Amino acid sequence: MTANWIPILVLYVSQHILACDDVSTSACQKFAAQNPAMCHDGSCYATLCPRTCHKCASLKCFSCGTVARPEMCNTTIECPSKDFECIIAKSFTHDFREEFALGCALRSVCDSNNSGMSCCSTDFCNNNQSITARKLPIKRENNDKAVRQTATSCSDIHEDGCRDLLSTDPNICDTTCAKTLCPVTCGGCKQCYDCEFVSDSSHCTSKRVCQPGEYCYRIEAVSANFEHGFRLGCATDIV
Repeated sequence: MTANWIPILVLYVSQHILACDDVSTSACQKFAAQNPAMCHDGSCYATLCPRTCHKCASLKCFSCGTVARPEMCNTTIECPSKDFECIIAKSFTHDFREEFALGCALRSVCDSNNSGMSCCSTDFCNNNQSITARKLPIKRENNDKAVRQTATSCSDIHEDGCRDLLSTDPNICDTTCAKTLCPVTCGGCKQCYDCEFVSDSSHCTSKRVCQPGEYCYRIEAVSANFEHGFRLGCATDIV
């Protein structure tokens, strides 16, 4: 069947441009869920999560030549520059069935008020049929003052997220930002066994993350019942 296409440009971009991506998509999603204002919380989040923080010059969009429904498109592309937006273009076959083309389009095309297309300006925003009924507004970043949230003392900002970062990039802990947000995962904090009294030090299974300047210790101790044993933990000096 031959489709009667609306005369617009939908670009299917070859992947030969420099990609701008999060170090770990899963980690950045977890960071954002925990702290929605993270992208305004210093530069480290934006450095590790440029795509999530909308710092990339170009969008990523769904891209398909012809699909019956936008939700059926699973192929993605990165647009060639900041002058492009994600687009859905609707057309009809000779028997009046709807068909859709998805991809990147120049902003000037999106501003042409063509009722057969809709554009949007956030990553992967063009696979929902509902946007064909209206022109989506450009999403603006909220520049309101955000509550700062960084790793305090020796604790990861998000344990699972930090593990995802390290799993995605084994060298991530060479960066200052990873060390700042994930000091435990990056080995910047000592972890020691921590027991008030055990008859044998091998029986101690409780652990504690020491603060900067503290060291692991184990000393012999005597209980109130005059039992010989050991005390283990963190201390700033020899106990």
